[in-house]
Amino acid sequence: MKYFLTESERRATESTLFFEFQKGKYSGECWKEDSLCLRANVFDRLGLYRLFAEAIPGFDYYNMKNAVNRESWERLRNLAFALDGEVRDLMTELSAWVEACFSEEEVFNVCGI
Repeated sequence: MKYFLTESERRATESTLFFEFQKGKYSGECWKEDSLCLRANVFDRLGLYRLFAEAIPGFDYYNMKNAVNRESWERLRNLAFALDGEVRDLMTELSAWVEACFSEEEVFNVCGI
């Protein structure tokens, strides 16, 4: 993957400056093996805060509990796909994981830094 790392890849960096995308609601645990991780500097460089805050009610950069339901995901994806370049590429990369998640869960969670 170009933008996202698996948890084992994130762990190998010895850094926690990542946003963690977790399947399901936040359970009080971080760095789950089936999570995807996105470097905070990539999130910042691409200006994703603006998109996430617009699409996900109550989104907080620092909060561990940013639940994303299908409606919020569709809003986020549509905003991203209206843009060209890396934001669109990143969301395309994330889409397969999100769809797999929604086949099992009603939400996914974005753990802030």
